[in-house]
Amino acid sequence: MVVKHVAMKKHNIHLLISTLFCTLAAVCSCGSHCSTYEFTNDYEHAIAQMGDMCEVSPLRALPVEKRLELARRYSSVLDCSEGFSRVYSNYKFGFVDNDGNEVIPCIYDYVDNFSCGVARVKNNGCWGFIDNCANEVVSLSYDYVLPFSDGLAPVYNEEKWGVVDKCGKELLPCVNDFVGAFSNGLAVVRTEGRWWYVDKTGKDAFSCSYDNAYDFKDGLARVQLNGKWGFIDNSGKLVVPCVYDAISDFSDGLARAKINGKWGFVNKTCKEVIPCVYDYAMEFVGDFARVCLKGKWGFVDKCGKVIVPMKYDDVYDFVEGFARVKVDGKWGFVDSTGTEIVPFKYSSVNDFSEGFACVKYFDDWGYVDKTGNEVIPCIYRAAWSFKDGIAAVDYKDKNGYIDKEGKEVIPCSYSTLYNFTSGIAHAKQDGKWGIVGKAGNVVVETKYFHVRIYLRLGIVSAALKSDGDSYILHYYDFDGNYLGDGEIKDTAFDFLECYV
Repeated sequence: MVVKHVAMKKHNIHLLISTLFCTLAAVCSCGSHCSTYEFTNDYEHAIAQMGDMCEVSPLRALPVEKRLELARRYSSVLDCSEGFSRVYSNYKFGFVDNDGNEVIPCIYDYVDNFSCGVARVKNNGCWGFIDNCANEVVSLSYDYVLPFSDGLAPVYNEEKWGVVDKCGKELLPCVNDFVGAFSNGLAVVRTEGRWWYVDKTGKDAFSCSYDNAYDFKDGLARVQLNGKWGFIDNSGKLVVPCVYDAISDFSDGLARAKINGKWGFVNKTCKEVIPCVYDYAMEFVGDFARVCLKGKWGFVDKCGKVIVPMKYDDVYDFVEGFARVKVDGKWGFVDSTGTEIVPFKYSSVNDFSEGFACVKYFDDWGYVDKTGNEVIPCIYRAAWSFKDGIAAVDYKDKNGYIDKEGKEVIPCSYSTLYNFTSGIAHAKQDGKWGIVGKAGNVVVETKYFHVRIYLRLGIVSAALKSDGDSYILHYYDFDGNYLGDGEIKDTAFDFLECYV
């Protein structure tokens, strides 16, 4: 199976997602505002929080000897921000500078990237902020802290929220049920069941309080009064009156609104540009939005014109000019004029990518082009979207990659293949791991117990089991050139990621 997720020890999965769970618990304590911050226990998202795997790190420019030293010293080298990269060793986080020098030792249970000169850190269950000299600018004394915004950060202690500045001074003490992020000098606060807004001095910004309220976005905030929703501006003026049963944030100048059980769209001048006549409506993606009427789905444009009639059982947003649609249990595609391009005969389909879409006919997968022709036959147990001209496929329980003519670029002979990153991918064959390149070349032989890609160093480490509890490590560059070796204890596999 082609793997998209990063494999690691259970302990470290818990480490990565613990901050997300902590925040979720804190936000849930305020009731309906779990959606104010977006948290998930999805492992891939947790890894994404640790930094974009595909970024180009300044550490890549260091001499190979220095990069090899970093690979030997740290089990993870993460993303760079403001001249500092997070590093991980022996279950602790620290920072190195762009020359690879350790400027903050690995003593923290968790660290965030630096932003505006400070970073969130956690140690012994307590959160705070440090500067790039490791000085505690906000003491590690809180149950949780959120990032700074507008120079202020929400903090959480004993199930109550407050706000601190970058000197650690509490603008608002931790006595509130909820405090949102500051935006344009304002933040939403909840205490004793009522919501209101405060300014950066901690004073009430407006005289009015609300049944419910959300953070400001693009100068507007959703508020609820007497069970009805609308929008206020930065002065507290109602720009969309509280007459709607539900309302979403604005996206591309339009907000979904519900009244009398029906959905439509309003603009920022309170004009109902698309009447509230639909059973449900989704946000606009590009020029079109999905809408539902009498249990059937279609699309409207931003003027409210129906461009795909409401006759489908299910629809997805347009990608590369085509949308997946379902009728009578079968899937096909329509274009932006509503013309049915791909026939409705497939049990499953994926979005178009690089001009091709994966389609499933009965139990097997293949590919169609934008004319609806099945250009690669449905012969695969599984298939994935094209990226950079190649696509991963599973043929008779073996994995490989094909090009757009259906030719095997990497033969279907591997039990596991990971996605390509920086032109290389993990490959497993006969129980052993190695690295392959996009041209099908073997970068590192499939003979190792484990391989790890240091994306930000341009180095691969490959582990061979030695006597006792030790492993011999071989180091390679991304072209497969041997760089050196090392040794590691079994217990030192403390962050068994595949991409670090």
